[in-house]
Amino acid sequence: MYKYLLSDFHGTIVDANSAWIKAYDILGAKNMDDVIRRVYQKEHRKNIADDYNLNYDEVVEIYRQNLHIRPEVVKLLHNIPGSQNIIIVSNAHKDKLYKDIKQVEKEHDLNICDVFCKEDGSKSEQSLYSIIIAKYHIKMAYMVGNDIREDFCLNSIITNIFIPYKKTLLYNDKL
Repeated sequence: MYKYLLSDFHGTIVDANSAWIKAYDILGAKNMDDVIRRVYQKEHRKNIADDYNLNYDEVVEIYRQNLHIRPEVVKLLHNIPGSQNIIIVSNAHKDKLYKDIKQVEKEHDLNICDVFCKEDGSKSEQSLYSIIIAKYHIKMAYMVGNDIREDFCLNSIITNIFIPYKKTLLYNDKL
């Protein structure tokens, strides 16, 4: 039985891209096709704000107000038998990640038991998964993500599940 579930947060549990796009749109970015492409290609959000002369702090505030869970993903997470404890594995900075988690926990209880963020190591480095496996004595687990380039664990006791955004596939020729 699976006791722990590893999951990416931004793009997987929450629809971060839509929230960013809405923030840029509300604040008046002139070329939304360009904004959408850049968001899905994971360009740094501050660079996009700077290029459109937008106040980045305002962009972040509106982004967070529009950050919502992806209900199909949360339903999947809760339907995996025995997976009562979610461990977030993210490349986001700690402060941003915790604020975003707090924002969406108002909307839905996610049963998050631990968070590993950029300050703990890159989720692309397999050593981070070894630390998590050792800390929780994991025998079998799932890793749920939206991007095969980042949300992938090579450890044989981890089964990878991908739930990509359709637009990520359309806007990114590096997949």
